[in-house]
Amino acid sequence: MKKQKKGFLTFICSLIPGAGELYMGFEKQGMSILITFWGIVAISALTGMTFILCLLPIIWFYSFFHTHNLKNLTEEEFMMEKDRYLINLGYVMENKEELLQKYRAVIAGALILIGAAVIGKSLVRVLWNVIPMYLYDVFSSAIHLIGGGVVGIGIIILGVYFLRKRDEAEEAEE
Repeated sequence: MKKQKKGFLTFICSLIPGAGELYMGFEKQGMSILITFWGIVAISALTGMTFILCLLPIIWFYSFFHTHNLKNLTEEEFMMEKDRYLINLGYVMENKEELLQKYRAVIAGALILIGAAVIGKSLVRVLWNVIPMYLYDVFSSAIHLIGGGVVGIGIIILGVYFLRKRDEAEEAEE
């Protein structure tokens, strides 16, 4: 049940991603934020892709300010606010074939990156016991540099792709 709440407990709950929304009765929003936040932590821990942890402050700030925005709505506006998931799963399921075709390259790249990170992390663990320490340090540094380079190149390619799409859309309008 939704109930607009104001006060110290709302502030305390807003410090935990998703808890403020849950406290006010927005279960879908709160659970979506909570699962996204801790899902990123789990993926980072399992794959060794610590660079994705940079998304956590974004999610935290979104949740914090969203809770305070809900708190500051008028009673009428608050009651009109709908409880929604962060991702519309119904739309995704209805259009999954179209979305897979449209984002196939992005999905494939992400899966390849995650797989390479898992293999790299496992390989470093194995080499820890096999090779001398100075070679382990060199190899470990190389794995981290390659991982960062791949991510950087991927981001650049994605940016160029979006620029080309924008240019094509502008040319089509003319």
